[in-house]
Amino acid sequence: PASTAADTNLPPLLRAPSDHAEFRRFVLESGLKGLLVSDPKFDKSGAALVMPIGQIDDPADREGMAHFLEHMLFLGTAKYPEVNAYGNFIQSNGGYSNAYTASDHTNYQFEVRHEALAEGLDRFAQFFIAPLFTPEFTGREINAVHNEAMRHVQNDGRRLFSVCRELYTPGSGESRFSTGNKDTLAGATPAQVRAFYESTYTADRMALAICGKAPLDELEKLAREKFSAIPRRPVSIARRAPEFLPRKAALRLAKVEPVKEVRSLQLEFVAPPTRPDFASKPDVLVEELLGYRGAGGLVESLKRDGLINSLSAGIWERTGDYGSLMITMDLTPAGEKSHLDVISRVFSYLAHLRAAPFPMDFFRDRARDRKSTRLNSS
Repeated sequence: PASTAADTNLPPLLRAPSDHAEFRRFVLESGLKGLLVSDPKFDKSGAALVMPIGQIDDPADREGMAHFLEHMLFLGTAKYPEVNAYGNFIQSNGGYSNAYTASDHTNYQFEVRHEALAEGLDRFAQFFIAPLFTPEFTGREINAVHNEAMRHVQNDGRRLFSVCRELYTPGSGESRFSTGNKDTLAGATPAQVRAFYESTYTADRMALAICGKAPLDELEKLAREKFSAIPRRPVSIARRAPEFLPRKAALRLAKVEPVKEVRSLQLEFVAPPTRPDFASKPDVLVEELLGYRGAGGLVESLKRDGLINSLSAGIWERTGDYGSLMITMDLTPAGEKSHLDVISRVFSYLAHLRAAPFPMDFFRDRARDRKSTRLNSS
């Protein structure tokens, strides 16, 4: 169907006069959810598929397995067994492909010239129908994953993230080494990769998006032809609970020696889920309240006393059930020496926000600004 009852939960679509895109949602018999976008002005066609299995779902004895599986799916399928067949097809048709493994999901995507979309979808769908997991490429891809991890060892942001994992509850998904390397994946066999794949990947938990200039009926026909064969497996749904940062009587504080000359202070708090309320954007409101630069705000206070150069706040949506609120400050030399005072001021400001009435005027101003920006940029 072109729409469902769930559409009533969506915010109204703001459309510019020059926007002629058409949308359709559907669900295959296997349970796979689909979204189609047709626009005659698109330069290329493409697709993306997301599976809600990610880094926190790695087996305890195989850290990096979800990321490793992402790599292995590109290396041949029963229908297209050549290891470079997919990549060569995408490149020869003026396209691009990639994938990433996040906390609770893995995303695969590609784009090609319009005329190659049908075959591109066929090759893409085979990742999730009949991947080979060829033994001769297992060792090679472990090295590829390892090299990817090694590229970040001198990156201060990545180093800080690694230290954060050391502070998380041992055994929680967030405490694991998500990228993986040759040590955590040592001895991984194609059979183990396949077992992880078949115990986690199932059609009824996948979401597919296809974009192109072809009409919606044609795009839906392609989706049903190419993706209906993805199997629906009896997969147990992982429990998502914020066990990585349980309440403590005192602040957990770690100091990290940087590679470059960096004076940064980062605070992390467990945050409730924001995806269910995406239309009202509670995460954006919190971020802008914390980052407000006007009189009376946290930023103005810390800058006035020469403690910070900048402050940013953001919600990291770790999963659909919880996330992390990150407050990051670039400290001045004085701020570095007085970092405990900086932390105290942040907590005082958070207490002020909790005790204050809901900032309705602030909310309306931001909502008005964002609506104007969207319309002007369309």
